This record gives sequence, C-alpha cells and structure tokens, in this order.
Amino acid sequence: MSWFIRHSRNILIASLLINGIAAFFALKRVYFRQFVQTYPEIILEKPGTQSFLNRNQLFQTLIMDSASTVFLGNSLTQNFELAELFPGFRLYNRGIAGDKIADVLLRLQPIIEAQPAKIFIELGTNDLGFGNSPDTILVRYTKLLHILQTKCPSTRIYIQSILPTSRSSIMLPSYCGPKIQASILLLNQELKSLCKQRGIQFINLYPSFASQHFLKPEFTLDGVHLTGQGYLLWRNLLLPYL
Repeated sequence: MSWFIRHSRNILIASLLINGIAAFFALKRVYFRQFVQTYPEIILEKPGTQSFLNRNQLFQTLIMDSASTVFLGNSLTQNFELAELFPGFRLYNRGIAGDKIADVLLRLQPIIEAQPAKIFIELGTNDLGFGNSPDTILVRYTKLLHILQTKCPSTRIYIQSILPTSRSSIMLPSYCGPKIQASILLLNQELKSLCKQRGIQFINLYPSFASQHFLKPEFTLDGVHLTGQGYLLWRNLLLPYL
C-alpha cells in the first residue's frame, strides 16, 4: 500500500497520458471517416480509377463551343459551383479532384476541339502535395500552356495563382506547413513570370486568401479545401475577368 501511495501521482499521470493518446486517435478516426465521406477523391481516388474515368468520360461526351468559358483544375475547381455563383455566364466546370498537371495534359482534347473563348486554370496544389518540386511543376505548366496556345490560338488563357494552405492539417499534412508555403510562394512568382513571357493573364488570388502566408482559418475546414465563404471571395476576385 505504501508503494502505491508513493507512486500514485506517477500512476495517475501515466493513466491520463494513455487515455489522452487513446482519445486523440479515436477522434482522428472519427475525423478521418467524416473527411472521406466529404472528400473521398483525396483519400480513395486516383486518376485511372472508376471515379476519374467516369468524370473524364462525361467531359468527352458533353459539348462545348467557341463561346464557352472553361474552368480547368483539381478538386478546388470541381467544388466550385459555377452555375450558382456566376448566374448568367456560360461557364463549364472541368475540374477533377486529385488532378495534377500531368493528368490534365491527358484530357485536353475535348477542350481543344471546342476552341473555347476563355480558359481559367487552377493547378499545382496536388503536384506540391505529392512531393513534386517547383521546378518540375513549372516545366509541366510550361508544356500545358504551350499546347493550349498552339492548339487554341484564339482562346484567352487565365492562370490563377496557387492558393495558400494551412499551417498544419491532420488529414492532409503533406499539403500544409511552412515548407509547402515557401514552395507555393516561389511557384506563384515563377508562374507570374511565365505568364508575362507568354502574354497570358496571371490572376494573383494568393494575397486575398492568406494571412501570414497561410490560408485564413475561415476559408477552410481541412487546411486545403475551401468553405463557402472562400468560394464567395474567389467568385468576387474573378468577376472582373469574366
């Protein structure tokens, strides 16, 4: 009994620590399940899976024309409710969750055939999240722009800056943190220069979404994807270009 009394404080601390760790992982599992239900494409889907193929096949079936304005990108674009946020405009959403620039290069043909009036591009977040360097991403971006400018000479192209992400994220840690933010800042500067060289409009969304170089908390729930408030801001920033 005397031993127990002498060590009761240490036993209590150890018990609280173990219970705290167990509670953390339990909450993480709950959050993970909720996140997968909301964004299954990030965890479960990769280009080439049934979800990607279905959406890409749909894009090949739908018809656009030279009066179209196309939004090309990843899940940030896919979740952009264009019809409701831009009533009165002929906008076509060609975002696919999980897409990197290399994936978009494989699905350009229907867009090229349509010869749309405008293309708004939002890409790069997944490339960085999957560990690609800014230099590699810039090479791929350059290839994408070369193809579009060569095949769609009358189309006006708008490159949107990569949005900031949060300081940290339980579910998307590889997309967040100081190192990623440094890469985003560098890549945005490179994209701005590339657009100037190629005579393309660069839309710098980054400053409006960032606070101390991280995505403002009111604009995200998971550190990467946007809340409704975030999309309202994005809409307002794009309206002058439409």
